[in-house]
Amino acid sequence: MVSGLLVLTVVEGIRRISPAWSGSPGRLAVDLAGLGFGGAAGVAWRRIRPRVARDVPVRVLVDVPRASWRGNPYIHELIRRMPNGVDVIGFERRYAVFGAYDVVHSHWPEHRLRSAKRGRRIGNYGWWLLWMIRLHIQGIPVVRTQHNRRPHDGGPWLERCLLWVLRLRVRARVWLTEFSLAESAADSLLDVVIPHGDYRPWVRRLRPDGVLSVRDSEGPVHLLSLGFIRRYKNFEEGVAVVKRCPDFTLSIMGGSLDADYTASITNLARGADNVNLVVGRVAEQELIDAVVAADALLVTYQDLYNSGIVFLALSLNRPVIVRDGQAARELQREYGPAWIGTYPGPLTPDGLREAWRSVVAAEGAPEGSPDRAWPTIARAHARLYRQVARTR
Repeated sequence: MVSGLLVLTVVEGIRRISPAWSGSPGRLAVDLAGLGFGGAAGVAWRRIRPRVARDVPVRVLVDVPRASWRGNPYIHELIRRMPNGVDVIGFERRYAVFGAYDVVHSHWPEHRLRSAKRGRRIGNYGWWLLWMIRLHIQGIPVVRTQHNRRPHDGGPWLERCLLWVLRLRVRARVWLTEFSLAESAADSLLDVVIPHGDYRPWVRRLRPDGVLSVRDSEGPVHLLSLGFIRRYKNFEEGVAVVKRCPDFTLSIMGGSLDADYTASITNLARGADNVNLVVGRVAEQELIDAVVAADALLVTYQDLYNSGIVFLALSLNRPVIVRDGQAARELQREYGPAWIGTYPGPLTPDGLREAWRSVVAAEGAPEGSPDRAWPTIARAHARLYRQVARTR
């Protein structure tokens, strides 16, 4: 009974703001009483949400607030290049529950639930439940971009349950590499590969004077590791090895999402003159300056699937050193061994030096696949949105 009243309240709110409603609250109340939550959801699904006509723009709610678009090059470039016929709407929780849209595009849904403040986190959970009720009643499909093959941290059990409810509405998944699709394709979902784009357009706006591609041959090799300081990035391996290599220096820059892990990295780097740890938010221009000042980017992930930092380095004409694996080999085939240096297994001083020797002669600009051009990527997303929007 309580669940039925909650559904009725939400649907009534949707009816007031949505021109797509074709039923009456009274009739829905009868359906709720006779069918309960599950049956009412099916009735509302059929009555509230029509199929999207070919000549009508598809409205896509992306789970990233509009204010955050410019700070995320992937989201910014994807939305900026979206062709006509697709209207992209930034996330706002009240709009998610009561606004008008045809498809949800989910990138990092856990960010909509998390907060350091307990009260705000509970409020996020409440709005999320209302949003999930709305998605399931209206049958709004979700497109999920798999930025990672699996979650880097599971979160508390309640968060996992809430994210599971969202997964029930996923009708299509965007994979960033061919091998990940082959490993994870599901017959019940529409799985497509749309590769990660390069960051050259974003870089050009922030650094219009271009970048140098020739290093100073004097002095030690300067390596850079970037990104939020989290355990899966395996920063401790890079610190431990570079400490033993006086011919290399290492800078680690990024915000801390794990205080204990950050403290362990700080302790490990203590006393090493050739390791520098900078903890905190990195501004866009500071980020680009750091990459340009480095000789190579060091990525110590044990299991690399996708990293925007790799494409940022390549877009700034800087080579990347990464652990050997399927993703590394795909990148190496595309960009060449002069730009993607690999080391086998856990990083060692010999493995680091060998990987550096393979990229030391890199010059000019790396050439990747034309499929990484943002207009191509945006058009592929637009086709997927329209295809999914016509499904039930």
